[in-house]
Amino acid sequence: VETLIIDDAFTSTLEAMLKSMGIKMEDVEQKNFHSDEEEVSTMFSYNLNGNKVHGYGFMHLKGSSLESIWLMPVKKGFSVQYIEKFAVGIITD
Repeated sequence: VETLIIDDAFTSTLEAMLKSMGIKMEDVEQKNFHSDEEEVSTMFSYNLNGNKVHGYGFMHLKGSSLESIWLMPVKKGFSVQYIEKFAVGIITD
């Protein structure tokens, strides 16, 4: 059940941020790096000003709180290599 909750929270947060930028979730590609009952780590891609851009989201359940980190492409995206290195460097305690 907790996995569904964190997945829903992650998706809802991402969708709200993208909606504020005029981007629909159905136009977004996602690649999950990791997903379990405590964490979700995902790279996402969409078209921005005619260019495909990449972003990253991480959400972690800590006790009864959700903590998250977002690399949100607003004017330009991040390289896939940067996102992969960034994702590996996140350490939770």
